[in-house]
Amino acid sequence: MLSGSIYLQPPELPPPYLALLPLSVPLSFSGDNCMLCKKLTKRAGIEEPSVKIAGPLTYSESGANLPFTFELKNVGNAPVLFGTFHAWLEPFYYRSNIVAIQKRRCDNIKDQPVKNEFTIFPDKTYPSGGVSVAYSAIMPPDVIRAAQKATGKNVITMQVIGCVDYTFTADLRHHHQTRFTFTVLRRAPFPIFFTPGEAIPQEDLSFSWPEDISAD
Repeated sequence: MLSGSIYLQPPELPPPYLALLPLSVPLSFSGDNCMLCKKLTKRAGIEEPSVKIAGPLTYSESGANLPFTFELKNVGNAPVLFGTFHAWLEPFYYRSNIVAIQKRRCDNIKDQPVKNEFTIFPDKTYPSGGVSVAYSAIMPPDVIRAAQKATGKNVITMQVIGCVDYTFTADLRHHHQTRFTFTVLRRAPFPIFFTPGEAIPQEDLSFSWPEDISAD
Protein backbone atom coordinates (compact mmCIF):
# COMPACT_ATOMS: atom_id res chain seq x y z
CA MET A 1 0.00 0.00 0.00
CA LEU A 2 1.37 3.36 -1.01
CA SER A 3 1.36 6.22 1.43
CA GLY A 4 2.79 9.72 1.46
CA SER A 5 2.05 13.20 0.20
CA ILE A 6 1.78 14.89 -3.17
CA TYR A 7 1.21 18.58 -3.84
CA LEU A 8 -1.51 20.42 -5.71
CA GLN A 9 -0.86 23.49 -7.85
CA PRO A 10 -2.48 26.83 -6.82
CA PRO A 11 -5.92 26.59 -8.53
CA GLU A 12 -6.35 30.28 -9.28
CA LEU A 13 -3.60 30.34 -11.91
CA PRO A 14 -4.43 29.63 -15.58
CA PRO A 15 -3.24 26.21 -16.94
CA PRO A 16 -0.28 27.46 -19.06
CA TYR A 17 1.52 28.58 -15.92
CA LEU A 18 0.81 25.59 -13.70
CA ALA A 19 3.51 23.31 -15.07
CA LEU A 20 6.16 25.98 -14.50
CA LEU A 21 5.56 26.32 -10.76
CA PRO A 22 6.84 24.15 -7.89
CA LEU A 23 4.22 21.93 -6.29
CA SER A 24 3.02 23.61 -3.12
CA VAL A 25 -0.27 22.47 -1.54
CA PRO A 26 -0.02 19.12 0.31
CA LEU A 27 -2.55 16.37 -0.30
CA SER A 28 -2.36 13.01 1.45
CA PHE A 29 -2.88 9.87 -0.59
CA SER A 30 -2.77 6.11 -0.32
CA GLY A 31 -2.73 3.20 -2.76
CA ASP A 32 -6.11 3.18 -4.52
CA ASN A 33 -6.42 6.93 -5.08
CA CYS A 34 -2.78 7.54 -5.99
CA MET A 35 -3.48 7.59 -9.74
CA LEU A 36 -6.47 9.90 -9.13
CA CYS A 37 -4.13 12.29 -7.30
CA LYS A 38 -1.80 12.27 -10.30
CA LYS A 39 -4.75 13.33 -12.43
CA LEU A 40 -5.53 16.24 -10.09
CA THR A 41 -2.01 17.66 -10.21
CA LYS A 42 0.11 18.90 -13.07
CA ARG A 43 2.41 15.91 -13.11
CA ALA A 44 3.20 12.73 -15.00
CA GLY A 45 2.51 9.22 -13.76
CA ILE A 46 3.41 5.78 -15.16
CA GLU A 47 1.10 2.89 -14.38
CA GLU A 48 2.39 -0.67 -14.07
CA PRO A 49 4.08 -1.85 -17.29
CA SER A 50 2.39 -4.28 -19.64
CA VAL A 51 4.93 -7.04 -20.34
CA LYS A 52 5.00 -10.11 -22.60
CA ILE A 53 7.50 -12.93 -23.03
CA ALA A 54 9.27 -12.47 -26.38
CA GLY A 55 11.44 -15.57 -26.65
CA PRO A 56 12.81 -18.65 -24.87
CA LEU A 57 14.55 -18.52 -21.53
CA THR A 58 18.11 -19.57 -22.36
CA TYR A 59 21.26 -20.37 -20.44
CA SER A 60 24.88 -19.89 -21.52
CA GLU A 61 28.26 -19.00 -20.08
CA SER A 62 26.98 -15.45 -19.63
CA GLY A 63 24.05 -16.64 -17.48
CA ALA A 64 20.28 -16.88 -17.92
CA ASN A 65 18.59 -14.61 -20.45
CA LEU A 66 14.87 -13.82 -20.70
CA PRO A 67 13.69 -11.60 -23.61
CA PHE A 68 10.42 -9.70 -23.23
CA THR A 69 8.60 -6.65 -24.56
CA PHE A 70 7.03 -3.85 -22.55
CA GLU A 71 4.48 -1.08 -22.99
CA LEU A 72 4.12 1.98 -20.72
CA LYS A 73 1.21 4.40 -20.29
CA ASN A 74 1.30 7.92 -18.88
CA VAL A 75 -1.78 8.24 -16.63
CA GLY A 76 -0.86 11.74 -15.48
CA ASN A 77 -1.69 15.06 -17.13
CA ALA A 78 1.85 16.26 -17.91
CA PRO A 79 4.41 14.68 -20.26
CA VAL A 80 6.81 12.03 -18.98
CA LEU A 81 10.29 13.43 -19.66
CA PHE A 82 13.71 11.73 -19.63
CA GLY A 83 12.11 8.31 -19.30
CA THR A 84 14.21 5.15 -18.91
CA PHE A 85 13.26 1.50 -18.36
CA HIS A 86 15.29 -0.85 -16.15
CA ALA A 87 14.75 -4.54 -15.35
CA TRP A 88 16.74 -7.43 -13.89
CA LEU A 89 16.21 -11.18 -13.65
CA GLU A 90 16.63 -12.29 -10.04
CA PRO A 91 16.28 -15.52 -8.08
CA PHE A 92 13.53 -15.44 -5.47
CA TYR A 93 14.49 -16.50 -1.94
CA TYR A 94 11.99 -14.55 0.11
CA ARG A 95 10.11 -11.28 -0.37
CA SER A 96 12.22 -9.01 1.84
CA ASN A 97 15.34 -10.02 -0.08
CA ILE A 98 13.93 -9.21 -3.52
CA VAL A 99 12.48 -5.89 -2.30
CA ALA A 100 15.87 -4.90 -0.88
CA ILE A 101 17.63 -5.71 -4.17
CA GLN A 102 15.08 -3.71 -6.15
CA LYS A 103 15.35 -0.74 -3.79
CA ARG A 104 19.14 -0.69 -3.96
CA ARG A 105 19.27 -0.83 -7.75
CA CYS A 106 16.48 1.66 -8.40
CA ASP A 107 17.80 4.08 -5.76
CA ASN A 108 21.16 3.91 -7.52
CA ILE A 109 19.46 5.04 -10.75
CA LYS A 110 18.03 8.03 -8.88
CA ASP A 111 21.58 9.02 -7.95
CA GLN A 112 22.63 9.19 -11.62
CA PRO A 113 22.00 11.97 -14.16
CA VAL A 114 18.74 11.61 -16.06
CA LYS A 115 18.82 10.08 -19.54
CA ASN A 116 16.38 10.52 -22.39
CA GLU A 117 15.23 7.20 -23.83
CA PHE A 118 11.61 8.25 -24.33
CA THR A 119 8.93 10.92 -23.77
CA ILE A 120 5.28 9.99 -23.18
CA PHE A 121 2.45 12.51 -23.44
CA PRO A 122 -0.63 12.27 -21.18
CA ASP A 123 -2.90 9.27 -21.88
CA LYS A 124 -0.41 8.03 -24.50
CA THR A 125 1.71 4.88 -24.53
CA TYR A 126 5.29 4.01 -25.31
CA PRO A 127 6.00 2.56 -27.74
CA SER A 128 3.19 3.67 -30.04
CA GLY A 129 1.91 2.57 -33.42
CA GLY A 130 2.06 -1.16 -32.67
CA VAL A 131 5.85 -1.17 -32.38
CA SER A 132 7.35 -3.38 -29.65
CA VAL A 133 10.42 -2.59 -27.57
CA ALA A 134 12.51 -5.68 -26.86
CA TYR A 135 14.37 -5.99 -23.57
CA SER A 136 16.51 -8.78 -22.12
CA ALA A 137 16.64 -9.46 -18.40
CA ILE A 138 19.84 -11.30 -17.47
CA MET A 139 20.88 -13.33 -14.44
CA PRO A 140 24.71 -13.62 -14.25
CA PRO A 141 26.32 -17.02 -13.56
CA ASP A 142 27.59 -15.98 -10.11
CA VAL A 143 24.04 -15.04 -9.07
CA ILE A 144 22.79 -18.44 -10.27
CA ARG A 145 25.50 -20.27 -8.31
CA ALA A 146 24.75 -18.21 -5.19
CA ALA A 147 21.05 -19.06 -5.51
CA GLN A 148 21.82 -22.77 -5.82
CA LYS A 149 24.08 -22.64 -2.79
CA ALA A 150 21.55 -20.69 -0.72
CA THR A 151 18.67 -23.05 -1.48
CA GLY A 152 20.66 -26.28 -1.68
CA LYS A 153 18.84 -27.08 -4.92
CA ASN A 154 19.67 -27.15 -8.62
CA VAL A 155 16.51 -25.21 -9.50
CA ILE A 156 15.70 -21.52 -9.22
CA THR A 157 12.45 -19.59 -8.90
CA MET A 158 12.77 -16.37 -10.92
CA GLN A 159 11.33 -12.87 -10.83
CA VAL A 160 11.79 -9.85 -13.08
CA ILE A 161 12.18 -6.72 -10.96
CA GLY A 162 12.71 -3.18 -12.14
CA CYS A 163 11.58 0.42 -12.39
CA VAL A 164 10.58 3.08 -14.89
CA ASP A 165 12.53 6.26 -14.11
CA TYR A 166 11.33 9.66 -15.33
CA THR A 167 10.71 13.29 -14.47
CA PHE A 168 8.29 16.04 -15.54
CA THR A 169 8.29 19.80 -16.03
CA ALA A 170 7.03 20.80 -12.57
CA ASP A 171 9.74 18.76 -10.82
CA LEU A 172 12.66 18.42 -13.21
CA ARG A 173 15.24 18.24 -10.42
CA HIS A 174 13.98 14.94 -9.04
CA HIS A 175 13.72 11.38 -10.34
CA HIS A 176 10.29 9.73 -10.09
CA GLN A 177 9.79 6.00 -10.47
CA THR A 178 7.23 3.26 -10.90
CA ARG A 179 8.67 0.01 -9.52
CA PHE A 180 7.39 -3.42 -10.50
CA THR A 181 7.85 -7.14 -9.89
CA PHE A 182 6.71 -10.05 -12.08
CA THR A 183 7.17 -13.74 -11.28
CA VAL A 184 8.22 -15.88 -14.26
CA LEU A 185 5.76 -18.76 -14.67
CA ARG A 186 6.24 -22.05 -16.46
CA ARG A 187 2.97 -23.37 -17.83
CA ALA A 188 1.05 -21.04 -15.47
CA PRO A 189 0.13 -20.91 -12.71
CA PHE A 190 3.30 -22.65 -11.52
CA PRO A 191 6.42 -20.60 -10.64
CA ILE A 192 9.34 -21.48 -12.86
CA PHE A 193 11.90 -23.96 -11.65
CA PHE A 194 14.86 -23.32 -13.91
CA THR A 195 17.64 -25.87 -14.09
CA PRO A 196 20.84 -24.13 -15.27
CA GLY A 197 21.82 -25.48 -18.67
CA GLU A 198 18.33 -25.95 -20.09
CA ALA A 199 16.34 -23.76 -22.47
CA ILE A 200 12.61 -23.25 -21.92
CA PRO A 201 10.47 -22.47 -25.01
CA GLN A 202 8.58 -19.20 -25.18
CA GLU A 203 5.21 -20.97 -25.35
CA ASP A 204 5.86 -22.56 -21.94
CA LEU A 205 6.51 -19.20 -20.26
CA SER A 206 4.38 -16.35 -18.98
CA PHE A 207 4.43 -13.58 -16.38
CA SER A 208 2.33 -13.37 -13.24
CA TRP A 209 0.09 -10.40 -12.55
CA PRO A 210 2.12 -7.37 -11.45
CA GLU A 211 3.29 -7.63 -7.84
CA ASP A 212 4.49 -4.97 -5.40
CA ILE A 213 3.77 -2.01 -7.69
CA SER A 214 4.85 1.29 -6.15
CA ALA A 215 5.11 4.82 -7.54
CA ASP A 216 6.34 8.20 -6.34
